[in-house]
Amino acid sequence: MSGRSNGELGPQEDDIRDRAVSGNLAANWIVNRGTTLEARGYISSYSEDATGRLAPPRSTPLDPATLRERFAKVDLTATHTIGSRQMLQAGIEWARDHYDGTNRVRDEETGHESETGVVWAQHRWSATNSLTTTAGARIDRRSRFETAVSPKLGANLRLTDDLRLRASYGRGFRAPDLGQLYYRFLSPSNFYQVIGNPRLEPEFAHSWQMGGDYTSPRRRARVGVNFFRNDVRDLIESVSLGFIATPAQLAAVLAREGLDPSFRPALGRLLFTYRNVSDVVTQGVELDTEAAVTSTLSVGGAYTLLSAEDAETGMALTGRHRHHGHARVSWQSARTGLRASLRGTFFSSWVAARSTTADGAAQDTIAPRFALWDAFVSQPIARGLSAFLAIDNLADSQDPNTGVQLPNGTPAAIYRPEAGRTARVGVHWSFSR
Repeated sequence: MSGRSNGELGPQEDDIRDRAVSGNLAANWIVNRGTTLEARGYISSYSEDATGRLAPPRSTPLDPATLRERFAKVDLTATHTIGSRQMLQAGIEWARDHYDGTNRVRDEETGHESETGVVWAQHRWSATNSLTTTAGARIDRRSRFETAVSPKLGANLRLTDDLRLRASYGRGFRAPDLGQLYYRFLSPSNFYQVIGNPRLEPEFAHSWQMGGDYTSPRRRARVGVNFFRNDVRDLIESVSLGFIATPAQLAAVLAREGLDPSFRPALGRLLFTYRNVSDVVTQGVELDTEAAVTSTLSVGGAYTLLSAEDAETGMALTGRHRHHGHARVSWQSARTGLRASLRGTFFSSWVAARSTTADGAAQDTIAPRFALWDAFVSQPIARGLSAFLAIDNLADSQDPNTGVQLPNGTPAAIYRPEAGRTARVGVHWSFSR
């Protein structure tokens, strides 16, 4: 990938070359009538080399950047049925992740590595023709972190042929990834940097859900509702520590946040890092529906109301939309096979970034609400062959700061990564004997 961007020293020409190789192998064994075994192995390797130079006439070479990541995972799952109403499942997993590179992590030469081991089991029981329960647990062991036990319980109840209820509880565990722990990334094209935090603790969560769905007698419409609540301890959040202009300011920020000076943050850049939020509550309700208006026309939609805040301070979490939903309409001709659909996704305003002022107060950046519309049309041409046209972001919605220059000549911060209107056209061919 090559192109031009605005770097710290002005317009620059970039050349980025990446390579990804991955493979997997799976084996299935039917041990006997009620027992099966499945074994899987997966390995992936990724590398990236980025070089650049200032745009002519200066053409001064810029510092290169490299990235190397190797990931491997194996797992074994056993399934055993007991009669016609019970099923037992158990499995083990092991994974290793290695990450290194120049301008990527703190220890560029040796890199960083983590290993994860998991043991899990669950039991599913159809107690009656209307009631099904699920009970299980998993044990996670991540290198550097404590062993975590995560149980789960769930039940599904069919009151009638049209009405179903469900409820579940689960405990979750997530250790910080290698990037959150050891990032040292200075963006070559924007004035920011991301520094890891080796002092991060894993996240623990308790999650409850309760809901149900109803289907009309003729199966032409369905509506569902789901209430949820998640209590999370030590939630890992990305935070902005502000623009670092002087060595004294940098020393004060590192001391206040307890960050490791060996990450060598640069001056003249925004500084982002990761932090554990001691106690967080996310809760809300989800609604979804779909209906067949006619034999050729169908509609659908969903809406989520979310409350996500720090339980201690009452402040809203960053990067969460309080209102989020989508609407869809689809049409298909029974005579010609022409298919067309239009989908709109809606997002309310949200706290895009939160920085800390010199006196320690929080300062929020609120990003405006937006909507994304996508259209799709497909027409069969011959047996197994069809042509399609897809237009993503039909209304060309982009971040309001796209292309905006600040008074000092630097680009304004962009909080939405969506590209502009994009069209794709092609053919799809399926064949069989």
